[in-house]
Amino acid sequence: MKRIFSISLFIFTCFLVACEEDVEDGLNAPVLEARGAQSDRFSFAVTIKDDGVNGKMYYLVETSDKPQPNAQEIKSKPYANVIDLKGENFKTASMPGLASKTSYTLYAIIAVDNQLSKVASLKMETK
Repeated sequence: MKRIFSISLFIFTCFLVACEEDVEDGLNAPVLEARGAQSDRFSFAVTIKDDGVNGKMYYLVETSDKPQPNAQEIKSKPYANVIDLKGENFKTASMPGLASKTSYTLYAIIAVDNQLSKVASLKMETK
């Protein structure tokens, strides 16, 4: 009985991993570029590699000591920021309300319908 449960758990885990990879196959991750840092915020530019994407970009910032979230976690976080893309391939944004002299990682994904891109990340430090 224990062996059957272990095998079933293994198959279920493989299925979840396969599904997550399928979701991330179609879209390129956004390209993130640092634009400037202040004591309580930083700004960044986003370039979308897929032309004419009509979807959303979800992004959030975590202190650099936290593990990287996956695409679905970023999309489902209640504090994730959202930008409507509307076919544009370049955006600038700012992340306010941060602690000074702290190292952060910005994470971003693109979502179009049920497709999610891979996670892009950018390390930044406030002054």
